[in-house]
Amino acid sequence: MCGTFAFLYDFFYLKSLERISAVEASMLNYLFPIFIVLLAIPIHKEKLNRYKMFSVAMGFLGSLLLLTKGDIANIKFHELQRGPLRGFGCGELGVVYELH
Repeated sequence: MCGTFAFLYDFFYLKSLERISAVEASMLNYLFPIFIVLLAIPIHKEKLNRYKMFSVAMGFLGSLLLLTKGDIANIKFHELQRGPLRGFGCGELGVVYELH
């Protein structure tokens, strides 16, 4: 099972590199600490305090700023479908791989 997650992790990362820059793909790949915080709530019964909520929100906001190149007001979701979502999936699979 771990081999499957490792394969999918690499697959989504390489597929995201086909559509977006290496900087954006790497940034999305390294969202896994945020996902670890979020998944620790249901899995390990962690408490979500205001500092963790602020940190998670800032992490996602920073990612959004990078993906929209600083122009959040004119975000176009159809441009975020292929490359960024694959990079985002890569970060999620990294967490599943780590927690498995």
